[in-house]
Amino acid sequence: MNGTAPDVVPALGVVAQTSRLRLCAGWNLIALPGLATGLTVQSLMAGTGAQRVMGFDPAGPYHVRDLNGGDAIVEWTGYWVLVPRDVEWTVPGW
Repeated sequence: MNGTAPDVVPALGVVAQTSRLRLCAGWNLIALPGLATGLTVQSLMAGTGAQRVMGFDPAGPYHVRDLNGGDAIVEWTGYWVLVPRDVEWTVPGW
């Protein structure tokens, strides 16, 4: 493609109903795309057995903080997830 002015190019494709995210024992840095909505830290912990989930906090030490179960998982945002063992997380709507 060779564009000389701003424009929009529609892209068509098939979006999977679910996807699997492989997490290794220990800390994992994850982010979900914009199609994964309605997830909470609690659903992530239930689906993976995670012991801790940390998210961005501009005022926190190292700019992260522990998240609560009711906190939303926001698409296009990074999270640190601590799991005790290797696990595959099936993410709906991704």
